[in-house]
Amino acid sequence: MRSLAFAAVLLAAAPAGADSFAGAVGGIMIPLADSNSNKTGWTDQVGSGPKLGVRAGATGESGLGGMISGDWTPINYNYQGNGGLDVSAHRFRILAHIVFEKLVAPKVVVVGRAGGGIDIAHASATLTVGPFSGNASDTDVGWAFELGGGAYFNLGSVQIGGELALPFGGHSHKAQNAQDITFDYTSTDIDVLFGVRVVSR
Repeated sequence: MRSLAFAAVLLAAAPAGADSFAGAVGGIMIPLADSNSNKTGWTDQVGSGPKLGVRAGATGESGLGGMISGDWTPINYNYQGNGGLDVSAHRFRILAHIVFEKLVAPKVVVVGRAGGGIDIAHASATLTVGPFSGNASDTDVGWAFELGGGAYFNLGSVQIGGELALPFGGHSHKAQNAQDITFDYTSTDIDVLFGVRVVSR
């Protein structure tokens, strides 16, 4: 919550001549590393999948500013359908960022950001083995941190471009009964994103 409050202060304190922006991104999330080595970690259980996000922020004349972002990733579970197991999983992230932008060519803006916030993991599972079946569903809120950067091309008040990002997240929730699901890992991903922004000066 402190990071969200900090970004709100940055946005509110931006000078009258600041550039504000709002936009959307989409691309692919690629699992890179995790904290577990016993085949129960993030990279063992999750494959690459799509990612969608929205964000809004503002930067001052120095190029420094703040941004709030939210994104959603439907999780591609590697063992889907194996042994009668069906899983539906999603990850939502809400982050507050410090942003820096610099015009490096007449129509090209380079951007960098670092943000922190929350990582919300949700999963539901159904296991069917012969005449036996069971269901489990759970949600956990963990921590999130992300570094990212890229470049956007100016088309008047609209900018299009791409970004690379390194999202980190952590959960330490253990299932308490048969209806719960364990979320216990620290994850690192690579995001390849394409974006469009509307800029107001």
